[in-house]
Amino acid sequence: MAKKMETKSARILALILALIMVGSVLVYAFKGSTTVSEREIKFDMGNFSNCMNYLPYGAQFVLYLSFKGLNEESDLYTLVHNAFKSNIDPYTFNHIAFPNRVGIESIIIAEYPYPLYFVNVNKSKVFFAYEGQEEYKGYKIKLRQGAALLDQTSPFVLGYPTLVYGVVDLITQNNASVGEYTYNYTTRIYNFTKADFNYAFMLYGDFAKDKITSNNTSVGDFYFAGFRMNGSVYEKVVAIHFTKNGFFVSTNETKNNTVYYYYQNYEDGLSIAKIGDYNLTKLFETNPEMRIVEIKMEK
Repeated sequence: MAKKMETKSARILALILALIMVGSVLVYAFKGSTTVSEREIKFDMGNFSNCMNYLPYGAQFVLYLSFKGLNEESDLYTLVHNAFKSNIDPYTFNHIAFPNRVGIESIIIAEYPYPLYFVNVNKSKVFFAYEGQEEYKGYKIKLRQGAALLDQTSPFVLGYPTLVYGVVDLITQNNASVGEYTYNYTTRIYNFTKADFNYAFMLYGDFAKDKITSNNTSVGDFYFAGFRMNGSVYEKVVAIHFTKNGFFVSTNETKNNTVYYYYQNYEDGLSIAKIGDYNLTKLFETNPEMRIVEIKMEK
């Protein structure tokens, strides 16, 4: 018998909103030259999905923020901007600066619980007030008081030294990464949406199992929620990998209350839904319909 899932993605979105409100507000004033110089890039990690292959395994959650193509007057820009300020550790970023006319295009934030940042400023040079420098497996890592910078990659990597060294390990050899557990899902999400996101939140493994439950039983081990602009429409994408017999469905209520609603269920348990609306607040409250199938044998 098909039964509605008691814990829907609205509850997980509440977790997202709680997470993005944690942290100190960063006051930043980057100074530099008027000429933008490029740094040496030895390795390009690629897009968000590919970057997961270079995040050391164990991140409690992954947050992706992109300012690309956003109108500063839009509600989505406000969401991205506030999430950025709330999740940046001022201590870590106090020692880094960018040239004038150079801004952060996108950033990946992974919590271990120490934060690790993948920051995209294209090839622009960054300035780090480091106290020491080490050569590690062919890469130079700059160090200062519990923070490390790897700027020979794109995006550049900033965070707790052990985690930054772990990124180099993943570039140079096959170690356990976040991508090992998520890449199969994130690539299909990007293929389904055919576009990048401005805001994306991801849980996987045991961290997702604790949150995706029905009748106090875990039913999934991967969760993704992303937001972007699709022309003049706000678009929300939700994906869950069900470990039980779960899937997304379509109801007239969902379709009639939004500009569009599409979904796809895969044989391995991954379900992806794409929802569009002109109201971002309304979109936050709108979630794909889900079902869990339970088969009970009469005694």
